[in-house]
Amino acid sequence: MKNLIMLALSILFLSGCGGSSGIGNQAQKPGTDDANYKLSYKGLRFFAPAMSQSAYTLEQVDDKLFNSLTPSQQYVVADKLLTTLFFGYPQPSLEERISRRDFISALFGQLHQESNDKEKIEETIRDTKKFYHSSSSNDAVNHILSRFYVMDKLDHYFLQNWIAYILTQTIMFSPAYELESSHRPNIARVYNALVRNIEEEAT
Repeated sequence: MKNLIMLALSILFLSGCGGSSGIGNQAQKPGTDDANYKLSYKGLRFFAPAMSQSAYTLEQVDDKLFNSLTPSQQYVVADKLLTTLFFGYPQPSLEERISRRDFISALFGQLHQESNDKEKIEETIRDTKKFYHSSSSNDAVNHILSRFYVMDKLDHYFLQNWIAYILTQTIMFSPAYELESSHRPNIARVYNALVRNIEEEAT
């Protein structure tokens, strides 16, 4: 699980958070005289020399870099981080968190804590007065999305569910929901197995 969490956090805490601001981003130089490595179009290189695993790193935004941004840039970075996680704070709350000058480290700390009430979450998403339920197996799918809506704290359990959801959108872990041959209960089985394995730090 540690490797998965670090992968997720590396994605989330990129300089500029996936935007085009270019903060902290450095272009990889070809490092060879081969003409193929010099072919590019609008900054995109068609060929590149192999990189060692140790060299393939992504710079993370820390509190110092975040606090050096203008207020408007801070708001954009914070908003991109949170929306990537399918989470959000009311604007006054977000502005207050940014003003503490520890937004990044505080967010990182939240993702290592258990704050959500799991039993209450599962009880709520099955409450027919709050969420629509059908007699079909679609409920298994709806519960996955409803759970994100009900989790009101950004914590370790939220991150586990987020990682599992992102992984099920990839070809390696996708239960192929869109195919007629795919049984809908399989979606919940694949998703829940990922959440459980992440929680148990399975490798």
